[in-house]
Amino acid sequence: MRAVVEGLGAKLAAERITADQLDELRRIHRSMVEDAERGGHELLGEQSRRFHLLITDIGGPAFLGRQARAIRNSYPVPANASLWLEPERARGHLDAHRRIIDALAAQDGATAERIMIEHVRFSGGYRADRQG
Repeated sequence: MRAVVEGLGAKLAAERITADQLDELRRIHRSMVEDAERGGHELLGEQSRRFHLLITDIGGPAFLGRQARAIRNSYPVPANASLWLEPERARGHLDAHRRIIDALAAQDGATAERIMIEHVRFSGGYRADRQG
């Protein structure tokens, strides 16, 4: 469900993102890269949450952002189970975020949606495999 909602948010965001909003996504991403390089992996989960929700909010309509938050709040990831704590996984997630930003900047909604869906599904699938 999260992949579909956030994927749709990314697709719609590509059609309406402003330069200022794109700059804010890039700022969040740059901060995440710097934190990862310094070993501050415990900071990345919350920054990623902000990144994803900002994209969904940009995509609108307003109910989409509320739905994304409701899904995330219904299935919270415990801080000690975050994939962001694993340096190799963090690098992969940061690459996905960069590719989403690139697609948004190119106003390529189909690509932004596809990358977002793959990114969210990978995280959910990897976590399920580890617990199973």
